[in-house]
Parts: sequence; C-alpha cells; structure tokens
Amino acid sequence: AVLTIIDRNGVVIARNPRGAEIIGRKLDPSQAPERLLSGLNGVFIGSGADGEPQLFAYDSVPETSGAAALRVLVGIPLSVIYAEANATLIRTLTGVTLVTLLLLIGAWTSVERLFLRNVRTLLDTANRIRTGDLSARTGMTYSNEELSQIGKAFDEMADTLHERQKSIDSALET
Repeated sequence: AVLTIIDRNGVVIARNPRGAEIIGRKLDPSQAPERLLSGLNGVFIGSGADGEPQLFAYDSVPETSGAAALRVLVGIPLSVIYAEANATLIRTLTGVTLVTLLLLIGAWTSVERLFLRNVRTLLDTANRIRTGDLSARTGMTYSNEELSQIGKAFDEMADTLHERQKSIDSALET
C-alpha cells in the first residue's frame, strides 16, 4: 500500500513508502478524481504511479473551523486485494477438475466393465460362428440384464445350429 498525505490544494506533503520525488508537487489529476479534493471521504479505483490498477480510499483531516486541511490517501494494488480470492479460485478450479477427471475415469471403467466387455464377447462369438465354429459360446453368466439375455439367446441359437448341423451331417452320412 502507498500512503499519501495532501493539502487542500492537492500538493503532496508526504508519501510512504515510495514516491518521495513527488513531495511538494501537486498530485497528478489523472491519478486522482476531482472528488478527492472536494469530498470528505470516499473510495475509487484508479491507476497508481506505476500504472497498475489500484483501489484508493481517502479521508479528510479537518481544521478546527471544519474545512478539510489535509487529506489522507491510501492506495492498494488490486492484485494484492484479489490475491487471496484468486488463489481460492485456482484451488477450487483445480479441485473441480480433479473430481471431474475421477468421475470420468470411474464412468469409463464402469462402462467398460459392465457393458463393453459383454458387447465384445457377443461380437467375438458371432464372428466365430460366422466362420463356421458352431461350438462357440459366449460364456456369459445369465441374469435379467438385457445383454445377458441376448447372450443366453445367442448361446441357445448356437446350440440349435450345432444340433441341426449334426443332424444334416448324419443325414448326409446315411
């Protein structure tokens, strides 16, 4: 933060920690709005001496007559003000990203284990039967699940085809 004390005419009386070169000169109007010299107190956002955006707060120190003799102006860079919020945002986004990745990995693993493995088994068995291997079976455990029922029907179809092929071979032999 930079603390600046100015008189009623806008002349810098003191500045801490940096900016001793402007003591005794009038405050740059581009850095301070008109209300700084006319109002009793307030807050505004402006550019500091280094051009970095800052939050400024000012208050008047009145004389005994009530007129503002001095004004105390404190400027704090917005990067300092928002530093903790930015760090919290980064931590939160990192956490959300990690949780999302874990959920995606879990979903992919579940789909692979519960669905795609059975589909690949059915496709492999269908390809074996298509090439003439009528002894091919899915080897799936039968349950009420749709893919399991398809596997059961597929195995029963392969059994029927195998039995018909035996009958045809037997009839041809006879």
